Amino acid sequence: MRVGQDGGTRCPVSMRASARASAAQPPASHHHSRRVAITAAAASLLAPRPAPAASSPFCGAVDVVPPWAYSVQWQERALDGGVWARVLGDLPGSRGGVLGRLGLGSPPVTSRPVLVVGDPLIGIEYLESLELLASNRGVAFFDWPGVGRSKGRGGEGDGGEDALPSTPDTLAATIDLVRQGLGLGACHAVGVGLGGLLLLAALADPASPLSTSTLSLGLISVAATPAALMDGRRERAAQVVGRAAADALDADALARFRAAAICKRPAGCVAAALADGAGGALAARLAGSAPLVHVGGALAGWAPELRQTMPRTLLLTGEDGCVRRADAEALVAALGPAAEWRPVPASGDFVHVDAAAETVDAFELMFREVEVAGGGGGV
Repeated sequence: MRVGQDGGTRCPVSMRASARASAAQPPASHHHSRRVAITAAAASLLAPRPAPAASSPFCGAVDVVPPWAYSVQWQERALDGGVWARVLGDLPGSRGGVLGRLGLGSPPVTSRPVLVVGDPLIGIEYLESLELLASNRGVAFFDWPGVGRSKGRGGEGDGGEDALPSTPDTLAATIDLVRQGLGLGACHAVGVGLGGLLLLAALADPASPLSTSTLSLGLISVAATPAALMDGRRERAAQVVGRAAADALDADALARFRAAAICKRPAGCVAAALADGAGGALAARLAGSAPLVHVGGALAGWAPELRQTMPRTLLLTGEDGCVRRADAEALVAALGPAAEWRPVPASGDFVHVDAAAETVDAFELMFREVEVAGGGGGV
């Protein structure tokens, strides 16, 4: 756990909110709720404590803070190169739960952790609902170089724009640096949007340890290429705001498009991620000047080499989102017989927000089945 300047524990969200204090503040309903939940009982782990008032814990995924959230372990730190990462839950080999951390005999944790790879164009706040996976295993998140709280490897704090990764393939190499830096070992992985494409690129690289250390793969709103993703977004935007407005979304059209096709349910975590900006220089370098619906920059013409022998893979897309049926089917076919596609009703691209419980349950079931089939969870 991390200790605040006042000598007490500070919850991760509170620290993130403090770091943005000088910036325009997003709707804060999720900030005080879920993060207070994570460390509210840290000072006295054995003393029962009522749940704090919370309007949208875990980005609104649950109405009541679950009891385990009061004592879950968490850490956040800068890794080599300055990539900022957060881990919630117990890692393999540690003693799970409050009693285990007090040395009172809980068995060592055997569930393998999961590494969540978000979109490189925005910070990790919008992934907050996936922290619910920490009830059963360690869950790791990170901000991409130059995005959110990551500073080294080309952020504002160290090296400037010239130090940013210049190609998607060099950016993909960051994923395994995070895995190794956090000591995750063999793990599951979840990739969201463009982050899922970068994860697929890393898995296809035989020189990357990630290609042999990934036990199973969850994908959220991923197509086989950036062009397919953006074509689907423009097509969906045309359905929502009209074709004339789809290619150059003004503020009003953008808000309507996001509400209909990206995240259908108002969520403070998404507002926070968007308020933090769209990745700044990294977004411009990767995707050009209009990264939401156009492919430019280093992503123009790029596609990951898809590995045909993949670990078990589950692709989730929202039925109201932007990934077209043909693109989802093509991706799953390219990933081989262990891949499955599941469209989720009443959801946009952020399936993990619009259908958080279904997403967490589907991935957790896959993780457990893979671990059981592999002899109890670990390599």
